[in-house]
Amino acid sequence: MPFVNYIIDQLIKLSNQLSFLSLPNGSWKYPATGHTYTSEVTTHPTCTTKGTITHTCSCGYSYTENISELGHVMLGTTGVEGKDYKTTAPTCINPGYNTYYCRFCNYSENKDSSGNLHDRVDALGHDVSGKSYQTDGSSHWKICNRCSKQVYYDNSTRAWTLGKDSHKAPSSGWTVDRNSTCSVYGSKHWDCTICSHRTTADIALISHNSNGASAYNTSYHVHGYCTMCGCEMKSQSVAGNEGHYQSWTQDGCRGPNNNWTIDAFCSCGYSWDTGVLRTGHHHYVYNNRSDRISNSVRKDYYNCSYCGREDWVAHSPMDGIQSSYDSYN
Repeated sequence: MPFVNYIIDQLIKLSNQLSFLSLPNGSWKYPATGHTYTSEVTTHPTCTTKGTITHTCSCGYSYTENISELGHVMLGTTGVEGKDYKTTAPTCINPGYNTYYCRFCNYSENKDSSGNLHDRVDALGHDVSGKSYQTDGSSHWKICNRCSKQVYYDNSTRAWTLGKDSHKAPSSGWTVDRNSTCSVYGSKHWDCTICSHRTTADIALISHNSNGASAYNTSYHVHGYCTMCGCEMKSQSVAGNEGHYQSWTQDGCRGPNNNWTIDAFCSCGYSWDTGVLRTGHHHYVYNNRSDRISNSVRKDYYNCSYCGREDWVAHSPMDGIQSSYDSYN
């Protein structure tokens, strides 16, 4: 039997004309003919995803294969403007560039793989030709001819930049236009080195210069007259006004009639009747002693004729000496 099988195998190898053979055991053995396939795309590929093709034999056996992604089709500026690419024009501060669109999907890009804009055109920069500076109290600017926005020249970038810039004072500082006095404010200015806007300011008053003379009237007292403007240098009262204020009160024994009123005195020498009944002293007699307070005030000293208490009365140096006083009104 092995020999017979060997002969049969040899015959099969030598002849492809045989479609089948009869085996010694009475069965039939057919030679392999191979699969016969039909192919169909079951999943179509896209720009970014794979597709699938299925191969099916008539015997029912099948297998699948992947189809590679198609990849974007970007024609760029060789294509149709508005469909394959769109141009963004440059502005004062932003560059211009092209955006590319894929022919088969909604993908778009404006940069290449290195991050550079497609077909980049540099920003135009602001145009202020023919424009003058506009100013306010603290800054200056020009208006761009293209974008109509406020711009100023930035020395660090050497370019016109959006915004306003503060005024620049000259290195020499303030220029004095008028010196101040004790009664009139002075004035000074500086001009911006960029736009010539003038900044002005007052110069504070200087202090009065007293000549040391003293005087008084019924409304207020003074401690001198300014040598620059001649004004009265009024003393301020403890109440915050320029009127007289009571620094001490002349009082004493009542005297024979018991009806004299008390005199009040301001520190400048002015006195007035308070209307309050005296409690004691009256009828003062000059004791031949006087002191000069200033060029305009003299103190004359008197003693009460009843108790001898000494007090003084202010007079003008031009006035004569009164021998006695019964009232200090």
